[in-house]
Amino acid sequence: MTQTPSMLPVTVGQTATITCKASSSISNYLSWYQQKAGERPKLLIYRATTLYTGTPAQFSGHQSSTTFTMSITGVQPEDFADYYCMGYQSSSGSNTFGKGTELVLNRDVAKPVLTLLPPSTEEISKGTATLLCLANHFFPNTLQLVWQKDMVTVTDGVKTSGSVTGSDHSYSVSSTLTLPAQVWASDARFSCVVTHESLTGPLTQTIRATECV
Repeated sequence: MTQTPSMLPVTVGQTATITCKASSSISNYLSWYQQKAGERPKLLIYRATTLYTGTPAQFSGHQSSTTFTMSITGVQPEDFADYYCMGYQSSSGSNTFGKGTELVLNRDVAKPVLTLLPPSTEEISKGTATLLCLANHFFPNTLQLVWQKDMVTVTDGVKTSGSVTGSDHSYSVSSTLTLPAQVWASDARFSCVVTHESLTGPLTQTIRATECV
């Protein structure tokens, strides 16, 4: 299933249309799902055009041969979510999902605000050191984040969250870098570096142990 677009910015009250194209005939065995952060996918439409029980009438499904569309008329704030199509191939008995469409509020591009926090003394006393990097209030969701030690990219010990949406429909990401305490104490320079389409170049925050005494 080829699903487009991957991101769809709209304003409240507009109509949003998402398209899925099957590589071969699947009759009308196409369903549409909505998924909000932290929730299970919810069935909206099945058999290409039939609204599932409880689906608002503003949602509609259409089919033209192997091309399927779902439209949301008069988008409301509660409609901002991820949407997926799923096609069923009866000959193989297999389901295939589209890659998803993120329906977002169409708003101005916003630069990330970057914060880098040092490890706690309590954690260091136990032999580890965790640095926390926060990138907040950016739009759209195209930010890339990497960690560096003395300007060399590191990946070991890195955990980065998926982006979350704020009440202003901007995005935030958090990332941690966990090190042995002795590596932190070596006075190396640790940096959190982000790139985003709102920026003319990388945005960097740097920290080292001697600056946190």
